Amino acid sequence: MRHRSLLAVVALLAAAPPVAAAPLPDEPPSKWFVTPPPGPFASWPDEARGPAFKGTVARCVASEGKRFADFAGSPVLKREELMGSVAACVAGDMPEDWPGRASMRDNAKTHFDAAHRIDPNFAVPAY
Repeated sequence: MRHRSLLAVVALLAAAPPVAAAPLPDEPPSKWFVTPPPGPFASWPDEARGPAFKGTVARCVASEGKRFADFAGSPVLKREELMGSVAACVAGDMPEDWPGRASMRDNAKTHFDAAHRIDPNFAVPAY
């Protein structure tokens, strides 16, 4: 599934040490933010589905990445929380009839459960 490779990129970014180079822009380039068409996924034209999914992932990675930028805990905990948050964001932002929704929600649960095992004080968010 394509969304697993995108989440793998998120995992690598979460595990990478912070870079003290130029600050990241507030938002990724606008070409990444393709707005999904209105309505259910089944009504979307085929040529809009891939870009809309990628745009949703980009928005979720950007927003959740900002939220975790100053995370001071364990890198493993950060990775699990970030991966779960991005997956929950994507599952929540895609239409309810999107075929990958259940898989993405399962992915979020897997990462949130792993974060809770690492830190029992981590409260699994509602998503």
